[in-house]
Amino acid sequence: MKQHTKRFASFVLALFFLTFSMVAYFGYIRGAYAEIAKLRSDQASKAELLAKQNAVLDTFSKLILTANDPNGARAREAIALALPLEEDMPGAVAQIYGTAEASGLTLQSVGISGESASAENRAPSGKRVPLSARVLVKRAGTLPFKVRASGSYEGLKKFLSALEANVRVFTVEGLAISPAGRPDQDSYTFDFTVVAYYQTI
Repeated sequence: MKQHTKRFASFVLALFFLTFSMVAYFGYIRGAYAEIAKLRSDQASKAELLAKQNAVLDTFSKLILTANDPNGARAREAIALALPLEEDMPGAVAQIYGTAEASGLTLQSVGISGESASAENRAPSGKRVPLSARVLVKRAGTLPFKVRASGSYEGLKKFLSALEANVRVFTVEGLAISPAGRPDQDSYTFDFTVVAYYQTI
């Protein structure tokens, strides 16, 4: 076989192996890598969910342990912190202000958004209905606050995370975000409703 024929055959063989390698990579290896990445993502999501569930179980376990004292005083105190026995509007406003300040947000206004929902256990005169006349299962009373704040997007995320972990139960509804400066600035105005909850029994 002549020299140039050998070179041509070697070139064709090398080209064949290169083509085969590329087909194997895109057809098998890349697909397997994508599948592995998906499995890792699913595993991370399940691990995060498991960690959250374990945290909830730990919280309930601690609550059960505190309820083992003779009069259940510590359990009632813990529940009263999460769901106060009354509206406690000043306390709710103070917690909202403190959480916003710690998160780097500036509160521009905080106002009551409508009336609190606590009518189930109140008589028409405003006096509480006797315990014997109340239904055993009641919805928690709600105290909605219309909030306007300004700051960075990162500050908003910190505020929402801190509010979620707050001792008293709060929820955030109807969040609206608008730029407060130039497009290249991380400065926004946030309008949302913070709902505080309390016991109505």
